[in-house]
Amino acid sequence: HQSDTTPMPHDKVGNRIYKYRGVIKDVATRYRRSFALTDKSSAQMAKNIQKIYNDPKEPLSWPNCFISDKGTEYMGDCKGLLLKHGVKIQYAKTKEGNAIAERDHQEFEKSAYIQQDAKDFLLPLSERSRDW
Repeated sequence: HQSDTTPMPHDKVGNRIYKYRGVIKDVATRYRRSFALTDKSSAQMAKNIQKIYNDPKEPLSWPNCFISDKGTEYMGDCKGLLLKHGVKIQYAKTKEGNAIAERDHQEFEKSAYIQQDAKDFLLPLSERSRDW
């Protein structure tokens, strides 16, 4: 599996402000699982990864190899969680090494933001679409 994070327009839901989008993508099937993050902490990333991989309804299961960039969100708690489950961690040396996850961000931005902007035009000014 490949994983990456990217900034997104800040979206306030209740007391939380989501600033980043995380993605885990299965390299073989291209199945994607996205999630919103309030920050890029290792603890929050580990919590989301564990939630996805432990969900029996989710097609993703603990992988043999986990590919990511060398971001701080993949160190500490996240690294410990993956090693605890016997997952080999591979850090991409370049953006091309994590290209499948990087490309997913581009495709997401193209489709989701256009759709979200279109829905925002139909809503009152006080409301915002949260279809990301």
